[in-house]
This record gives sequence, structure tokens and C-alpha cells, in this order.
Amino acid sequence: MKHSVSTAPNFFLNSTNPPSQDTGCQGQTPRTNGAQVSSGRWWPGARAMVDVLGGRHLVTCKGAAVEAEVALQNKVVALYFAAARCAPSRDFTPLLCDFYTALVAEARRPAPFEVVFVSVDGSAQEMLDFMRELHGAWLALPFHDPYRHELRKRYNVTAIPKLVIVKQNGEVITNKGRKQIREQGLTCLQNWLEAADVFQNFSG
Repeated sequence: MKHSVSTAPNFFLNSTNPPSQDTGCQGQTPRTNGAQVSSGRWWPGARAMVDVLGGRHLVTCKGAAVEAEVALQNKVVALYFAAARCAPSRDFTPLLCDFYTALVAEARRPAPFEVVFVSVDGSAQEMLDFMRELHGAWLALPFHDPYRHELRKRYNVTAIPKLVIVKQNGEVITNKGRKQIREQGLTCLQNWLEAADVFQNFSG
């Protein structure tokens, strides 16, 4: 089943002086110490994504643990910041699920691409329920891993949902993954792979 996404505004994570192009979930986001996350920019202390998440376990929607190094090796990674309580997150997640299913989960030759959900939920149960209800067969940082907050700082996430597409070296390809999927559909992945110097002919 294909889903459409409305133009519902984002939820703010920082209620003071929100960005003019985002609207939206209230909460507190730590300062980013000037990190730049616009397309093609390098954030301070950037390392390979496998190194950034190295030594950590990711989890599936069924609760199974996966080693980050194994799951993310040689892939473009989409960091998905979202929460169940956020209406725009619930609106966009089914479209991201269709995108992921077509290119990875049910593709004859899965694309070198992985989504990592970085929860902004209020509890571990909210996160789990959200994953089981709407998410695709992608991975997530465990709710109790404090690195969720560090990633929000590093990538200057002030509103959700936010889909940040990154290279293997941690460099941002785009922090507008949500907008690109909505406007370009499946074709945007090829642009991300080329930007990351990952070339593969794949078909759904």
C-alpha cells in the first residue's frame, strides 16, 4: 500500500526562536556548539558512521540486537529523528516505510542504504509501540542509549521529523531527506549514493 504525505509542519524541539522553515514538538534540545549540518558540510569531530556508532548495538522493531559495525558497513545511512506523539512524524513514517521497503526490504538487489531511528519519544514503551505500529524493517538506537541525545546535538536537530542522510565518513549529504523523498520519490537515493561515492545498479 502506498502512502501520501501531507505538508503538515514539523514539531519544534526548541520552542524559543524556531527556524522560519520548520514548525513544530516542544522539548529541549542541547546546544550544538556551532556544528554545521547543511548539505555537504562537515560537523566537528566527524568520523566514519561505523566508528561513530561503533561498539553500540542497534535494535530491530522485534527487539533483536544488531551490531552497528556489521549493519552499517559500506552503506549510506539515514538518521531518522521522530516521535510517536508528533503528528508530522506519524504522517511521514509510512512514506519512509514504502521507500525503504521498495529499495531494501523487498528489493531483488537491496540498495546499500540503511535507516537508523533516533527516537525522540518520551519513554521506551512509546518508542517500541511506534516502531511496531508504523516503522519499516530498519534499525534503531535503543531508547536508553544516551547517544541519542549526542546525535541530536551533532546534527542540530531542532524540529522533528528530521531525516539526515550521511556518508560513511559522517559528512552530511543532506538534512532534507524527508523533503527529497516526498518530492523525488525513489530517485533521490541514486543521488545520495553518488554523493557518497557508493555506486550500485539496483532494482526494486
